[in-house]
Amino acid sequence: MLVACAVIDEGLDVPEATVLQVTRPTASLRLWKQLCGRVLRPAEGKAHAILLDHTDNWRRLPLPDARIEWELNPERQAQAERRQLEVNPITQEIVVGPPLEVESTGAQLQEITPELIAKAKPQQARRMFNLRFLQEAQQVAGGEMDRDLLKPWLTRVAVLEPDNLRMLGRLLELAPGWAEAQLMLNGALPAQRAMATRAAQAALLQGS
Repeated sequence: MLVACAVIDEGLDVPEATVLQVTRPTASLRLWKQLCGRVLRPAEGKAHAILLDHTDNWRRLPLPDARIEWELNPERQAQAERRQLEVNPITQEIVVGPPLEVESTGAQLQEITPELIAKAKPQQARRMFNLRFLQEAQQVAGGEMDRDLLKPWLTRVAVLEPDNLRMLGRLLELAPGWAEAQLMLNGALPAQRAMATRAAQAALLQGS
């Protein structure tokens, strides 16, 4: 029996494995394929594999043997629908709300790049950091990206606004009270916010 959390999700070669129990929900088709692949490798005397999915991955994602029509023509790709993130008032879970109404004005919003953030003044940089976080959080909550995308924000908690910090804790499924503890630390050191922002700018520009 092999038991692991985010360690042998992919790349492990144990063809003799015949039973897989999945307890990790994911919206990533890539990760789902990799997880199922741990027991789908052929081996002598092996005729089949058993997959026990304790999540709803099987309901939202294609089954392991489903045929997928891959497309490389960008003109045939449906544009992703932008949706508003909402917090369930009862469970405090982040859910994807109704589609956002986007007016077509012909104008393009400026992309918040690491280079742009690095050149900004601390107060402006903090706003940019939070906007960039919301963009990435929306991708994760909407199932477009794996939540690993948000892990670098654990090194930039000092620049996040309270609501965004709580959202980060929920999306990464951190311990209850983690966000509040971070807020207490940040509130106790208000004079260091500018210093923390400059440090985060430098780290972002260096790709760390």
